[in-house]
Parts: sequence; C-alpha cells; structure tokens
Amino acid sequence: MGNYIKTLQGSIRKVASNPPLFQVYLSRNGNRFFITKDPNGRPLRTENEAKRLLILLDKDSPIVPEMFTRDHSLDFDKAIKKWVAHSICSLEWKDKRKRIVENTFIPYFKKKAIKDFNDNDIAKFVLHLQSKGLKAKTIKNLLGELKQFFTSNRKTIPPEKMPAFPKIKVQRSPIKALAKEEQDQVFEFIEPHNIPVFTFMRFTACRPSEAGALQKRSIDIKGTSFVIENALGKGRRLKDTTKTKMARPLPLIPELLEVVKPLMGKPSDFVFLTKAGNPYTTTRLERIWRVASRKANKKYGTKIVNLYNGLKHSFGVQRLDEGFNLDEIKEVMGHADSQTTRRYAEYSNRRRGKVMRGASQEFHSGYNQKKSNDINKKWSGREDLNLRHLTPHASALPGCATPRR
Repeated sequence: MGNYIKTLQGSIRKVASNPPLFQVYLSRNGNRFFITKDPNGRPLRTENEAKRLLILLDKDSPIVPEMFTRDHSLDFDKAIKKWVAHSICSLEWKDKRKRIVENTFIPYFKKKAIKDFNDNDIAKFVLHLQSKGLKAKTIKNLLGELKQFFTSNRKTIPPEKMPAFPKIKVQRSPIKALAKEEQDQVFEFIEPHNIPVFTFMRFTACRPSEAGALQKRSIDIKGTSFVIENALGKGRRLKDTTKTKMARPLPLIPELLEVVKPLMGKPSDFVFLTKAGNPYTTTRLERIWRVASRKANKKYGTKIVNLYNGLKHSFGVQRLDEGFNLDEIKEVMGHADSQTTRRYAEYSNRRRGKVMRGASQEFHSGYNQKKSNDINKKWSGREDLNLRHLTPHASALPGCATPRR
C-alpha cells in the first residue's frame, strides 16, 4: 500500500457546495482521483482537514483504495462533450460537431481515458469507418475533428502519448463547367422572379449563402459598387463574415445594376427575396437550379450539374478560357488560397488545347504520306500486293489516322 501512496501527487480543491467542502485531488500514472472524506469517513469541511489528510498520504498512512473516487472528467465521452460545449465556432457548425460526436465518436470510443489512446486506436477507428462504406473525404473530415479534440487537450496529454493521425488521400471531385450558352439554356427555365439572384451569382461567382445574405447597406448605387461581407446560415441566420472571413468589394457592373436597382426600393434589409418575402437559403437556390437544369437537359441535352459547378466553378473556367489570369480571377472569386483558383486551369480545355497544338495552330495530321508509302513497300517487298497507306477516316477526330473499313 505504501508504494501506491508514494506514486501520488496531490493538491487541495474547494468544492462549490453549501456548506463548503474540500477535496484532496490526486493523480497517478495519468489517471486522476479525489478523496472527499478522512479515514474515519467524515467529510473534509475545512482546508486544514484536507491538508492533514494530504500529510497522512505523504506519510504512508493506511488509507484503503475504496477511499479513492476516480475522476471521470478525462473519460473520452465526458471530455469530448465538454470540448464541444466550449468550442469557439458558429452555432451551425457546433450543432454539426455535436451530431458527429454523439453519432460517431462516443459510440466507438465510449469511456476510454483520453490518456490511454495510442496510434493503434486511431488506426482501428479508420478501419471501422472504412468498413461502414464512408468516403475518403468523410473519413478525412472526421479525423480532422478528432485531431482538433486531442490537440485541445495537449496540456493534459504528454506529447509522447499524443496519438498519431494517418493522412487520408482524397481524390478531388471533378469540376463540371458549363459554357455560357449552356448557362443560358438553364436560365430559360428559371422563373423571372428568381432570375436576379441567379444573375448575381453568375457574374460574381459568389456562394449561394453569400448571395442570399446580400443586404442593401452593402450596395452603393451611386458609386456603382458593393461588398460581399456576410453569409446566410442555418435557419436564415445572418453570419457576420463569409466562409473565408474576407470581405470582397466589387464594382456594380451594368449586368448587375440592371437586376439590383429595381429591388432597392422594397421594404427589406435583404436585396434578394423569395415570393414569400424571405431571403434565399442555399437549399432553396439549389432546388431551383436542379429543376431548371433537368428541364434544360430534356430540351437541349445540356449537362446536368449542381449549382456550384453551374455558376461558381463555370465562372472560373470561362474566365480562364477568355484569357484572364489566375490572380485576376482569384481577386473576384475571393479565394483565400491561390491553389483553389489554380484548379480551374486543369479544366480549361481551350488553353490546354492551344498548348497541345503548339504555336502554329494550323491543322495538320502529322502524317507523312510519302513516308507511309515507302514504309509499306519496304515492309511487303512486293509491289503487286497493292498495299495502301492509312488515311484519316471521315468520322475520326482531327489529326487521328484511322484505317478505312
């Protein structure tokens, strides 16, 4: 028993109760315990009683283990709930984080002490998520949340006991951009009342939540300028900042002035309103676009793409094809990282096509007909076989040599 006591480190804490009580708080091998009573079973009512008990512990007094009450505040389920409650983030994100904790983390890790976690526990958790058929991006996001939790407890967990988190490779979803003509085909099936907000997104490449949050105070009609500085969250709650935490001042070009100016006289702080008089939510804008996109596909064969691809991502690809550089596009789109803008270059087929064809830009098949005849004759060794060279088929792509059938 003496060896057990010698490994303890103690302190005294006052408990918020009436009358006030005291605890002797102990830690051993990463676990925490507290004692609220003396060896005779009497509560520690004064600080001196708690100090005397702490002295007894130092002198190897015969205190039985039953006196120790384990502190469960460092159990995973309690610690991560406390972390969520004190998280500094938007209410929308805190609700999402709470659901992740209650539905994914706690059912798996339960009451495991956070100091007992190791690399193997995290690796098994990844295998568990994969067995449920979750996508790599989802797993990466979940691990990111779990890592943030452990990082917030770095004062409690020694660095050498901090579990390692594997890097999850995620293949980015491809961008499916629309040409301007294809966008016009989709706009044909959007109700006139909804055209202004979609026109605004088309020429600003803003997020749907930013378009829905645009307020009249952010627009200077006389100075023909406006600022994208807010976003609309869950329950139409106005956020103080955009996703990137960056306000974006932009000029009020004629295409936007035409749709915005008639709306400035309406009795509302928001510029774009539904027929019911409410600001547009992201869900509503996505639904309107989805219906119009399907109708355009049925009539014209237009690609069916989601709202982000149809307007925001298409803006980036279109402007690159038109010759604008990445910095100019980044400034308008409000990207915090230039790598985000650079991704549009991967889908600018017109620019890549020019590189592939070279400086000449004149059509040529790259096929030497005389050389072909010489090779055929040399290969056969006989003129009477009447071998003919390969000629481009009428249905082949330019520059492809396809034998006639």
